Amino acid sequence: TTVNDNMTVTAPTVFYGMAIDNHTVTFKGGAGENVTNLPTSVTVAHGETVAVQVTPTRAGYTFRGWSVDGENVENLSTYQITEDTTFITLWDTETFEVSFISSSQAVTIDSQFVETGKTAAEPTVTLPEGYFISGYYENGDYTVDYNFNTIITEATTIYVKVDIQKFDVTFDAVLDDVADPATQNVEYGNTVTAVNDPTNENNTFVGWKLKDTDDTEIVDLTTYQIKEATDFVAVWARKTVNITFNVSDHAADGQDIVTQIYKGTNVSVPEVTAAAGYKVDSWYDSNKKEVDLSTATFAQDTVLTPKWAVEVTYKVYSNNNFADAETDSEWVAIKLSGEPMQVT
Repeated sequence: TTVNDNMTVTAPTVFYGMAIDNHTVTFKGGAGENVTNLPTSVTVAHGETVAVQVTPTRAGYTFRGWSVDGENVENLSTYQITEDTTFITLWDTETFEVSFISSSQAVTIDSQFVETGKTAAEPTVTLPEGYFISGYYENGDYTVDYNFNTIITEATTIYVKVDIQKFDVTFDAVLDDVADPATQNVEYGNTVTAVNDPTNENNTFVGWKLKDTDDTEIVDLTTYQIKEATDFVAVWARKTVNITFNVSDHAADGQDIVTQIYKGTNVSVPEVTAAAGYKVDSWYDSNKKEVDLSTATFAQDTVLTPKWAVEVTYKVYSNNNFADAETDSEWVAIKLSGEPMQVT
């Protein structure tokens, strides 16, 4: 007879007991789980419960409880052990904040909240004009690249290197004998470093224009913001000089002739309408040095004075019959240069 709680004993009775079975209870993590702080195995009498004093841990997860043969154990303190039993850990996935620290105050990036075992996504960032992201890093020194395939198991900080675009700015002085200013590498939105105005003996520097624009579109380098690779081209105005031909003393109109030419070039020989009996033989400068206008160039205002030749025509007849002079066919026309001479 099996003794149980419902039996009523009415007379002295001898009961013979039976040995109670003991069972081994073990605790494990799930397959592939890296679980620490597991309870040690214990031996439990048949029908008894097991007491667990420690809580298992697993990086990135929160311990939720135990299961046996795939079934959740709701309350370990009431679960009766009736055979050798293995308890398997149950876990809840944790969510971790992945924060992004930008190197520029002009750029902010929202945090991501990522479940354990998943990866953070490379963020889509709206950048101010002229800015770009040069990399994502594990450290604030920007020396170790961050790999977005990294599994998240804890709160994570990603360091974002934000840079401002830089552009090459060139200067073309145009003239062969004028050196080009050095190329500059300028941050987006900034102006170029001050550039000395180029100089040339025969030309006046007007200013800088953008390549392929009209010469009238001069750019103020102190305010022009660089937003792309830029080429500036020098604009020059040719210097001019006045060449005065001092012919008023024997010109038919009594006026000097003034011609404006580009500095450093030569001047064309003027057409001088001289008074009767005069013509220009050659030209001299203020030092009374003869000037060859076919080759001479002029770098400053210059006065040129002519050497006048006096032109006189004489008719010399071959006979002394002056009465017939108008019809005499034997005559010679002679042109003499210089002062008039006496002919007899």
